[in-house]
Amino acid sequence: MLDAETILKVIQTIPGLAGVIKVLKRDGKPFVSIKHLVVKSDFVVKQLLNGHFQTFYEQLHARRVYMQNNEVLNYLKAIYRDHVSQNRYNNWDETPVSALRDPNLSTYERTTDIHELIELSQKHDPIITGRIIANLTKNNKTVHPGDFCRISYFDEGCGEEVAEMIEFRPLWLVLLWIENLSDGPIDVGDYSGNMYYPNLELDYRGLSFSEGENYRRDIPFNILQKEESILIPEFILLAPIEPYPTHNAKEIKCDSYEDWLDLLYAFTPSQIEKGFHLIGPSLTVAQIGFANITEEVHEFDITNTLTVSDLIEVGSCPYVIGYRGGKIQYLKDVLSNGPEKIDIQSFDYIIIAEIEDEITVLDELSVGDTMSQTTLVRNRTLKKGGFITIDNVKERNAILIIRGRYFARNDNLPNKHVLVWKYQNLRRFVSQLAYRGAPPT
Repeated sequence: MLDAETILKVIQTIPGLAGVIKVLKRDGKPFVSIKHLVVKSDFVVKQLLNGHFQTFYEQLHARRVYMQNNEVLNYLKAIYRDHVSQNRYNNWDETPVSALRDPNLSTYERTTDIHELIELSQKHDPIITGRIIANLTKNNKTVHPGDFCRISYFDEGCGEEVAEMIEFRPLWLVLLWIENLSDGPIDVGDYSGNMYYPNLELDYRGLSFSEGENYRRDIPFNILQKEESILIPEFILLAPIEPYPTHNAKEIKCDSYEDWLDLLYAFTPSQIEKGFHLIGPSLTVAQIGFANITEEVHEFDITNTLTVSDLIEVGSCPYVIGYRGGKIQYLKDVLSNGPEKIDIQSFDYIIIAEIEDEITVLDELSVGDTMSQTTLVRNRTLKKGGFITIDNVKERNAILIIRGRYFARNDNLPNKHVLVWKYQNLRRFVSQLAYRGAPPT
């Protein structure tokens, strides 16, 4: 765990954390912290549902964790599913979109209509998406297929396959995390608040944390030893397929949390209203009893949250991204099979970016044709987040030649999670470039 002194220091350094982490004191010393924690990672949610807490022990520095079993957790166990299905193709010609895609690009996204959405949901996600669509159509409400399903094709050169990814909206679990910061045991008696029980089996609804019946439960393991924690399931969030941060958003990560916990200012009210929904029972914890003292719990605020995301220590080839016709477009990844030659004549500028957990060494970067080349870069190293911009491409002839190598980390999650993470990471980077609206330097 993070010791009390570190937590207080982090809160002073990042003022927004004061609304996220509540530190209670006794006799002037911290004795417990209360945090709302949003678990976004499929990998970690599955661990929790199976009663495994390795992530909390190894990555979140928790000594021992107790999960409070309640209606929210039981409901999630009954409906949980992976939000991604995949198909693999040896090449683009085998895909159903071969004739539709731009041959210069290595990604393609196709739209779906309501009929295909119903078919896909019945095949891949009947319990959640299928029921939502059936209910919305029954009540004559407009259904936007793109809000519920995305079909993407990604030619990941390192894998030498084209992946078709069918993504539905992910499920996030919101927990109340109570952690003993003191030097000795503490008594935790009960917790109380409101529990909302859905009238319908799924009850797809907007965010509202104030409704519900009075609810109180005793905590069976009422003595928390030093550094031990209690997790209380609160909400099941149906999140957008991919919630991009807004242009004025900040994502602040603290190294002490090893990048698993990050403070996320990411969503405007309009995004929240449109993009996030609740399903199943919802618990709003208002008070927690410690010995003979009752403490108030701060409200959950989705615009200011601690989150657990996938920790994927994976590296892949650096990416080449181009700009033309007012659009930022992904061309391909490079250096997986030696030197690369790319036709860039139709682009205004080119970006070579390292956006993953690896190091890329560019021995030489040049532009030209088959007869002559101009060297632009020699012996440049790109770490995560680094990139090089080549502007005025149309004035430099047609061919970009890249020589170099990269040093990647090993995957630590199943391949499906790695590939989806890489694709979303690429989309996020391209989205950020598009917002800047000019060649970055």
